[in-house]
Amino acid sequence: MAIAPLSAPPIPPNDDDVFRALFIWVPASATDDPMGTDSSQNAVLKHCRANGVNVLFLDIWRYVCSGPFDSARQGRQGRLRQFLDLAHRSGIKVLALAGSVGWALNQNWVGRHILQPLAAFNVMGRTASEQFDGLLFDVEYFADRTAGAASGVGRKISTGCKR
Repeated sequence: MAIAPLSAPPIPPNDDDVFRALFIWVPASATDDPMGTDSSQNAVLKHCRANGVNVLFLDIWRYVCSGPFDSARQGRQGRLRQFLDLAHRSGIKVLALAGSVGWALNQNWVGRHILQPLAAFNVMGRTASEQFDGLLFDVEYFADRTAGAASGVGRKISTGCKR
């Protein structure tokens, strides 16, 4: 099945909404991969059109960060580049999404296993349409009261967020 970009960009339903975003967390199983087939990619684009979604936050772990750089990962990255290009040509921004509670306390690991592979992925894109528009670093260390215990950071932030 061949897929094509949307004929017109999605428009959020209210005049007050400049952006309408959707988070896509990717499951570990290949059968539920939203980028795995032309049909699944097309379904994401149709959903965006039907709901006025013009910004996607796409979980990158499976495509960019996990495991060795082998033929399986290269194939997933090729499918991802196809989707990025189609989304951009459809008027949809796509930001990389990554995060875990433990990452706030291990920035060196995050740099090596998340940021460097993401930067390399974007550099290898043939055009800007095959690259992510940015990164949403979703590290909710304040959600785990023990994560910031050594420095007190997590406790201070979570206390400051209470009403």
